[in-house]
Amino acid sequence: MIDLPPVEEIVKSEIPDEVFPSSEEMYFYWWAYEMYKLGYIKKIDYQPKAYDLSPKVEYKTLKKLKTKTKVIDTHLLHAHIYTPDFKITWTLKGYNKVYCVLGREKANKDAYFKANIGKDGEIFSVIEVKGSFDQNNMTRLASINIKWVYQMYGEYVQIVVPAPSVSKKGKVKPTSALFYQTFVPLRYYYTDKKTGFRKIRFTNRKLNEYLQLIN
Repeated sequence: MIDLPPVEEIVKSEIPDEVFPSSEEMYFYWWAYEMYKLGYIKKIDYQPKAYDLSPKVEYKTLKKLKTKTKVIDTHLLHAHIYTPDFKITWTLKGYNKVYCVLGREKANKDAYFKANIGKDGEIFSVIEVKGSFDQNNMTRLASINIKWVYQMYGEYVQIVVPAPSVSKKGKVKPTSALFYQTFVPLRYYYTDKKTGFRKIRFTNRKLNEYLQLIN
């Protein structure tokens, strides 16, 4: 028997009524909000600043008019702008436990999140949320944007799959999924439409169990 409060209590008092375009983004928010409540996260930004990766490209062409010819700019390539899903600003509470800071000595490589440090000393993770099933090969496309962002801005964007899929034989994919490696937020134990308990087929733990594990 799962020891959880009634779903109505979870929805009203624990999780704000946020609407996201994908279930995966909503699941990640549930996870981040629980960490926020306990003081591990300082701020959660949804669809934070956009990264300009390349400007639009035009080329010169000649346009003939009735009495003369003039040079005009003709479109060749659109500008490429990338906007990640979340920016998580961390407190020091989870340093080298929940996250490690890239570039710092003695970084805990086993910490789930790989964080950046800003010029003002702010510690943050930039997150691209993906599902466990990549139908249109969007993860590969996101990885290209991530390389550009790191090269141009020196900021690492981390791809996070919130919940893994489980095959009929019980194989978990990917094993790096957030809920599998850390904890399952309380709201996820209930179905999205709040009709009852969700069937979770992968080994899971709640937040207090995760904190005991890392501390």
